[in-house]
Amino acid sequence: MLKYIQKNLKDWKISFVKLIKLKEAKLIKETAAIRWVVALKEEAAPIRSYYNMMPVEVGGAYPVFKDNEGKHWLVNSGIGKVNTAAATMFLNQISDAPPWTAWINLGIAGHRNSECGTLYLIDKVIDQSTNYIWYPSPAISTSIDKQSLCTVDQPETNYFGDDLFDMEGSAFFQISSNLSCQQLIVILKIVSDGPSFNIKKLTKNKISSLILSNLQQIYSTAANMEHLSSKESHRLNVPQAYIPITNNWHFSQTRAYKLRDILRRWQAVYPDQDPMFHLTENDDAASVIVKLLGMINRHQINWEER
Repeated sequence: MLKYIQKNLKDWKISFVKLIKLKEAKLIKETAAIRWVVALKEEAAPIRSYYNMMPVEVGGAYPVFKDNEGKHWLVNSGIGKVNTAAATMFLNQISDAPPWTAWINLGIAGHRNSECGTLYLIDKVIDQSTNYIWYPSPAISTSIDKQSLCTVDQPETNYFGDDLFDMEGSAFFQISSNLSCQQLIVILKIVSDGPSFNIKKLTKNKISSLILSNLQQIYSTAANMEHLSSKESHRLNVPQAYIPITNNWHFSQTRAYKLRDILRRWQAVYPDQDPMFHLTENDDAASVIVKLLGMINRHQINWEER
C-alpha cells in the first residue's frame, strides 16, 4: 500500500509542477474549490442531491460527479486504502483541483460504545498496518465532537479502545495533505456499527439515512471550508502582470515570490496601470523589483481629496 502511494505521488508531483505553471498562465479567478472523497454511493447520494451534482464522463474506475459551477466535485472511491488513494489522486487530476482546494472525506465508521448516527470530526488518524499517525487540523470552528480514527485493512468487529474504525481515512489524509494544506482537509465519520449493532446488518437505506440525519452539520462544515478555500484562493492567486513580467526577465524563486507581493501592492496603488509600460528600460529581475518598489513607495495619497 505505502509503496503504491509513494510511486503515484512521485508521478503526481511531476504533474503538479506542470499544473501550477498552467494555472498561472490561465490567470486563475479567485473561487472556492471543494473535493469530496466518499467510499460508497449510498453515502454520497445525499451530498450529490444537495449540490445538484451530475455524472462527469471521464472514464476510469471511479465515478465522478460535479455541480453546475464546478465548485463541488465528488468521487466514489469504493472501500479500502488503495482505492481511496487512487480515487483521490484521480479526482485531483480530473477536476483540475487548484492548490487552494478543500478536501472532505465523509463516511461511516464503527465504534465500541458511541450511539449509532453520531457524527465526529476526526483530529487524529492512525494507520493500523503501518502505525503512522496524522493529526488533521482544519481551521474551522465547529460544535461537532472530535474523535480519533483507526484505519484498518479488514472490517473491524472487536471495536477495541476508544477509536473509530474505518478503511479509508489514513489513505485519504496521506494523499490529500500532499495536494493542499492540512488546514483545508476534513474527515467526517458517522457511527454506523458497534457491539450492539452488527456491521453485517447495515443496508443501503440505513447508510443513506445516517448521512441524511447529519446533513445540517455536514453542510455547515462544507460551507466553512468553502470560506477558507476562497481566502486561500485570494492569497495564492497570481496577479495579472506576473506572467508577462516573468516571461521577459528571469526571476529566481525568491524574487518571484517577492514580485507577486509587489504586484499585489501595485494593484492597490495603481489599479488602472499596467506595470509593463514602466519597465521598458530594465535589464534584469533585480532592476524590475527596484523600479516597481520605487514607484509604489513614491506614491502619495492626498487624503484631503477623499
